[in-house]
Amino acid sequence: MNTVSLIASRLSVDQQKSIASNLVDSFTKDDSLDASAESAYITTFCDLVKIIPQIRSDYYHPILKYCLTRLEKDSFHQSFIQLSELFEDLRFPEALLAYITDQLLFYAISNKRLFTESIRKLILADEAAQGSLEITKKEIQIYLRFLEWFFMTNRTFTIKYSDHKIDKICFLYLSIDDTAIAQSASRTLKWRNESICGDKVMVHFLWEMIFLMLKTKESSLISFAYIFWLRFFNYFGVDRLRDQSSEFQKLMSSANYWECLRNGLISFVHEQRKFSLVLVQLSVQSLSVDLSLFVMKWDVKHREKYLLSWKIFFTLYEILGIDTSMNQVEAASNDLVRILSPESNIPVSFALAILSVGFRAPTDRVKRFALELAYSLPEPSLRLFKYDFSFLTGMFLPFAMSASFFTVQKVNDVEFECAYGDRISAFVCKCVESIDDQKSQSELVCSVLKLLVSSEASYQPARVYVAYGLLRGLQKLNIRCITVDMLDLLYSLFQNHAESAIWQKMLQTLHLKMLLHLDTKSINLPTLLTIIGSHIKFNGFEIYSENEEFFLDWQRITSQMMYSSFINQMRPANLSFLRSLF
Repeated sequence: MNTVSLIASRLSVDQQKSIASNLVDSFTKDDSLDASAESAYITTFCDLVKIIPQIRSDYYHPILKYCLTRLEKDSFHQSFIQLSELFEDLRFPEALLAYITDQLLFYAISNKRLFTESIRKLILADEAAQGSLEITKKEIQIYLRFLEWFFMTNRTFTIKYSDHKIDKICFLYLSIDDTAIAQSASRTLKWRNESICGDKVMVHFLWEMIFLMLKTKESSLISFAYIFWLRFFNYFGVDRLRDQSSEFQKLMSSANYWECLRNGLISFVHEQRKFSLVLVQLSVQSLSVDLSLFVMKWDVKHREKYLLSWKIFFTLYEILGIDTSMNQVEAASNDLVRILSPESNIPVSFALAILSVGFRAPTDRVKRFALELAYSLPEPSLRLFKYDFSFLTGMFLPFAMSASFFTVQKVNDVEFECAYGDRISAFVCKCVESIDDQKSQSELVCSVLKLLVSSEASYQPARVYVAYGLLRGLQKLNIRCITVDMLDLLYSLFQNHAESAIWQKMLQTLHLKMLLHLDTKSINLPTLLTIIGSHIKFNGFEIYSENEEFFLDWQRITSQMMYSSFINQMRPANLSFLRSLF
């Protein structure tokens, strides 16, 4: 028995109540008290009330008001926990948290523009603002800081507290346009992770939030998504997820799950790449179902073999994407080529992620190594690009088209050559040749055309060599895979202007010759007439006239009579006809 209990036991009930009232008045009304004195009064009050619990209800509201006042002044301490535990069966903590929840909710509803729209719509739905209070960002920071402190300090209550409205509001605040507040919300949710992951409904909400944050393309939200993904694994553990969670196995059976991880591996943000690498490691260890997806494959019967392949992948990725140690990178070049082979157990999209991070390395040496590695891939490996053209046209070619690579060497007194230009052109040509189905061929051509359109301001020789490589590939295969959907891209290319007349003529000649590979099954004669007429409209008749012989042998028009009529219409004497079309 402590001193307070000993003394109080010798007093009458009225005396005990009087002392309790004086103590409450002292720490709730005396602003001159310092923190230690205030804490001492609260401790004494709590000890006294434990002896006479029947008086607790008399002080519930004054104590709650005191806590809210201290909260708004950003002055809370361990005594809050004492008071919370003292009145716990009267739902004192719940009342305190409900007040904070209402304040956070009111601010969010009143300031919707500050939050990411998709997340706000998911969480707020049809909520309407209640009241007319003015709440500032500073107060929001105080509320969240208190929640973080309260949930961290009062672990027993935190784990069993099942009102997840406050959790959803904290998820909403991850998307606010204030980094400090968003970080505070994330730290608060860290202490709620056990409660969230222990509730099936909230687990479903958690994954909905993770994928929604990844879709926003906002770097901070993407990082938060991966952090909560890691917290999920931290709670359940790999073994439990592999052996006891059919729901999670179903989630991992979706392509979206693995695409989100792959996207993290090729992120520009170093932190996100590190998060994603750990998540891929945990995910493959958790798999207990066969997968045959575009982005991921897994065979449970050969689990150990797959795990070994992934172990090599993780090592290579760390070398190239995390540590970027040039000596280690060069030593691992053979393993990198094997990872990118058709026989590899690593899906193409993940294998290409290793090269992708190479192009985003902080040093030019590593970037150039990744470039050389891509150029050295054997033709069978180039076929793998058809599963992920975004690497070729979104990562490799934009870097490979850098002006600094296109150096010119003098061959003799009258000739010069650009060996690198020939190399990139041959590479694009080989990529086209390696594709063996028309659908993928069309997709590749479309991707390269989009790149050429978007890179109008890029180094002109680079655009010439890439366009030439594309055309050579089409010519070698003698295929007609440019569909009606790509005509707008060609139309845009016809309007491009180069730095000099020579480059302009070269580019527009290449663009014109691409029309020889139009898919006539999807393009009729009037459309054909229009697109060729567009080229003449923007570039004059001379380029067409110089290349007319190629079109004379063109067998794409089913009716020779229609084609002859078409040729007659194209001659200079009849240009007035073409002009009338535009």
